[in-house]
Amino acid sequence: MGVLVPGDCVVALSYSGATEEVIRMTEHIRVDRRVCVVGMGRSSDSPLGALCDAWIDSAVASELSDSVNAPTCSSSLMLAIGDAIAVLLMNRRQFGPADFARNHPGGYLGRSVSEGVTNSKDKQ
Repeated sequence: MGVLVPGDCVVALSYSGATEEVIRMTEHIRVDRRVCVVGMGRSSDSPLGALCDAWIDSAVASELSDSVNAPTCSSSLMLAIGDAIAVLLMNRRQFGPADFARNHPGGYLGRSVSEGVTNSKDKQ
């Protein structure tokens, strides 16, 4: 948590809104840091929702299995929403390949940008 600075935004995910670890982390963040907390889950009327500055509703009608209520549809929805937010922010900040390479120099994508390797999409 030491890397958070005033003005940062944390997205806290808990479908139930009552996941103990997420609640404790969010309470800790709220104590003395001036950061925005956006919650994502089934309902803002939850312990997590009460701690958040904003809420993204990610309620689903049901999960894939009736016998075990494990997160399937809900986790996929949260992933899709998170990806959409990331792409939106990348576009808004004009975050490009060079930025990606600087932040992820050891990964395949970062190395490929640094080494000038292009993929088939770039050749079209």
